[in-house]
Amino acid sequence: MFFILSLSIFFLVGIFSLTGNYMLHWFATPAYLGASRLLGIMGFSAGLFIILQLIGFGPDICKKMGYNTMIGLITTGANIAFLFFLVPNVGLLGVPIGQLFSGLIALILSWFISERLYPIGFKQYPFFVALLLTLTVVIWSFLFLPNVIYNTLIALYFLTGLIMLGWFELVKNKSRL
Repeated sequence: MFFILSLSIFFLVGIFSLTGNYMLHWFATPAYLGASRLLGIMGFSAGLFIILQLIGFGPDICKKMGYNTMIGLITTGANIAFLFFLVPNVGLLGVPIGQLFSGLIALILSWFISERLYPIGFKQYPFFVALLLTLTVVIWSFLFLPNVIYNTLIALYFLTGLIMLGWFELVKNKSRL
């Protein structure tokens, strides 16, 4: 169930990053259109923090909430450090990049601590393949100007990759369903 939920979140983030520019044209004033390239990174960071709520069950189940506080403090400290370093050097782009890096730090720490306290057994390989596939789409949508044809092709590649990954996991774990 975790993997299916993760795939769903990654799918929504990928499609959001590819269509964010078009959505801003519909719903925002022209002053916000310059930030449309940042939507994918911000959406990816938000998706990581949603998934983080599922991964961090280990301390919750074991009633050792101090670990969650420690992860939160480390993540907040990392985010502030990234902001102090990135914003003066790269400008507004530093904010979503700082969110992205702090989200990845929180994800890795939560996964490591949660599996040590209460091994839930989330599969790492397919999750990180889906994460990297989504990150590829997010980086594509940031680096290249929006083009309907290219974005449609990337969306099809992305959707095909996630469906194949989900299907392989389903077939591999068919005996456990």
